[in-house]
Amino acid sequence: MKNILLLTDFSENARNAMVYGLELFGEDVNYSLLNACQEPGDDTDVLISVKDILIDTSNKALQLELDFIYKTFPEKKINVLPRVECGAVEVVLDVISREENFDFVVMGTKGTTSDRWFVGSVAKSVVQHSPFPVIVIPQNAKLKEINNMAYATNLSDDETTLIKLLVDFAESQSAQISFLHIDKSAERIAASMKKFSDLSERASYNKIKYVDLIDDDIENAIIEYTEKNNIDLLAVTTYTTTLLKKLFNHSVTRELMLHSKIPMLVFNRKKYSYIFLG
Repeated sequence: MKNILLLTDFSENARNAMVYGLELFGEDVNYSLLNACQEPGDDTDVLISVKDILIDTSNKALQLELDFIYKTFPEKKINVLPRVECGAVEVVLDVISREENFDFVVMGTKGTTSDRWFVGSVAKSVVQHSPFPVIVIPQNAKLKEINNMAYATNLSDDETTLIKLLVDFAESQSAQISFLHIDKSAERIAASMKKFSDLSERASYNKIKYVDLIDDDIENAIIEYTEKNNIDLLAVTTYTTTLLKKLFNHSVTRELMLHSKIPMLVFNRKKYSYIFLG
């Protein structure tokens, strides 16, 4: 049974992401709905009561979210455990990971007034540091069937287990995966075909295809591919640093922003780089 962690700050974006996650993973899943409240920095006796008040406020707000869930999904058997932890979200996730494991974290992003989106500072920190894979839901995104996924890859040897996780997710959605490899060098593109063949054989999934493109602007090529090929979800790793920096930069040009309806699945590659499939 999957364990899914839904993050909330009680905003509309967070609620939208919460609904998206519940619809995506459905029943027979253990959900936790987490609010990370920021405790006072000064550790004095006076401020202890302030922390208690924050926790109490969060618990009441979580109950309202649970009421909303059960009203929205009256026919579904959904089990959601509310929880409050104090501290920055990325720190809370790190502490949780020492004793618990979650298959995915689901969170929302802030949006602009245009039909493009940017990732806020909290989402930026979470995807860069989360020990769990993170599904980032843009503002106002509505769940549709995930038929087409793209994974931006350089086909490194240390991606083997990460790819297995990605394939497992795609298989649960019966989705096609495009392994998107973009390079400035035609020679490196040709050499990568052998690596792809080896990885795809290990994955044992018949809905994988390999796409290689030669382009000087790798990040823009990835984004153009998602838009032209009706990609429903883009998967990247935290080692795709330049792409992530551009996506996280509020001042990037219009052509370097993803379409507002496309969620991202972000893997912390450091966690999986030392594990290999047998």
